[in-house]
Amino acid sequence: YMSGLRWELESLNRDQYSLGSACVISGYRIGLLIAGAGALILSTAFNWNHTYLLMGLLVALGSCFIFIAPDPS
Repeated sequence: YMSGLRWELESLNRDQYSLGSACVISGYRIGLLIAGAGALILSTAFNWNHTYLLMGLLVALGSCFIFIAPDPS
């Protein structure tokens, strides 16, 4: 987590720290909701194999965003 925090601080101006921190915390909490409650809701509509597949695809999508994010200058 610390390397992510360092990247966040290096890529923002000083006056943008609070907004950046709010975005990181909101994204973390939304991710927890999707991974927890979202998986349980999906498992009622589909079987667990499809639910795990969809959750894995969401992790892969998030990883793609990390790989295409620009390095802080």
